Amino acid sequence: MQPLFYASAIPPHIRVGQFVADEPRLGWAFPLMRQFPKAEVYVVGGTARDAVKGVLPKGIHVIVRGLPLPVLNDRLKKMGLTDTKDDATIFFRPDHFREQSPLEVSIPVDTYPNPHASLLADLGQRDFTMNAMAYSLNSGLLIDPFGGARDLHAHTLTAVGRPSARFSERPRRTLRALRIAAEHAYKIDHGTWQALKSHLPTLQQVISADDGSAIFATPRAHIGNEFLRTLEGHPHYGFKLWRDSGASSLFTPELETLNDIRHRGGETGLERTERTLNDLGHPVPTLVFAALLAHLEESALQSAKNIIVRLHLHNAHPHFDYANALWMLEHRNILEEAEPEHMPSSVFEHIFGKERGQHLLTFLHATHRARGQHTRTRDRLHQATKRRQELVTDIRKPQLIRGRDLENLGVQPGPKYRKILAKIRDAQLDGHVSNKDEALNYARNLIAAQVY
Repeated sequence: MQPLFYASAIPPHIRVGQFVADEPRLGWAFPLMRQFPKAEVYVVGGTARDAVKGVLPKGIHVIVRGLPLPVLNDRLKKMGLTDTKDDATIFFRPDHFREQSPLEVSIPVDTYPNPHASLLADLGQRDFTMNAMAYSLNSGLLIDPFGGARDLHAHTLTAVGRPSARFSERPRRTLRALRIAAEHAYKIDHGTWQALKSHLPTLQQVISADDGSAIFATPRAHIGNEFLRTLEGHPHYGFKLWRDSGASSLFTPELETLNDIRHRGGETGLERTERTLNDLGHPVPTLVFAALLAHLEESALQSAKNIIVRLHLHNAHPHFDYANALWMLEHRNILEEAEPEHMPSSVFEHIFGKERGQHLLTFLHATHRARGQHTRTRDRLHQATKRRQELVTDIRKPQLIRGRDLENLGVQPGPKYRKILAKIRDAQLDGHVSNKDEALNYARNLIAAQVY
């Protein structure tokens, strides 16, 4: 998201007003208000929140009060494409913006969708105060009955009304609170925090499926998604919230054993993990997950597999690659035994050459710095980084020959294929061959001498 560069002295309602005035996708609202003078149109939720912060909103959510959903839908159809989401909301793509993400246009909800329900009733059912603000396109006023702008200014996440009521309505809000707080580095209001901790265990509730089997009422993939997203924004702070809230003991008990691991000088695995996460900055979820498990030592790989299976992490997050996370953990000690300068070029390329190789180096640097000791492995890490930088241009070059070329030279398919191709790749990366003809000649020499 790009900042809107509002001056800090600009009042919140002016900030949202400037966003509305500059957003052409909201142009349809004004003809609608002229046609239906009693209709009230509000920018709400995350749209109002982000505009108050001075950040370009990710999406646009609008409430139209005073019009039944069918009437609203008929009017919107004359101004663009519509698709009914549910009994309260329409996905709307205005004319001239049909290729962009749809707007969410809703009627108010007061327990049930009701076009004449009060705006206050709708806002009162939302999760957190920062999401319970609305800007009136009719009057140009910001409606903030629960102090959302105040909490935004204080960088505090506060539940609307009674926190226990909000979490009882939707227990998943507990994890959403952890994720939002971690994403923005916000503190959590004391009452909200206490209610959150007491309601987290309800996510373990088991119900009967249609076939009579027992299943979790809250899908494990949903918990896995929130777990990864909580670690994504500010990994160190996200992990602290995950542990302090009790979510870790409920859903990732393997991570609780970090505090039982003792290293030289009495340092715990948890302390090293916290330093590692703090060192990573804002990396991809795959890298954060591997770093989270690294200091479990011998149990790291199996613990990672347990968590991946339990929380269905293989399909929980679009940017999480569980196979690469496991691969990094499998290779976390590779430089304790191997000298990167002495690795054949094709072997070095296989390990460190691709994007996952760069992630591996970042992962290894962070985990080894967390140990606070200068070791031979630290020196090898610098060697590997330097060698990757020197080879990065060559690594991106495609292989000069493939298995079909070896078949044309009379080599029968089998294990020797990979060995010959690896030697030719070594020669290419080392600068001894530079085109296909040279590579084929080199292959003929290898085959004739049976050196593979």
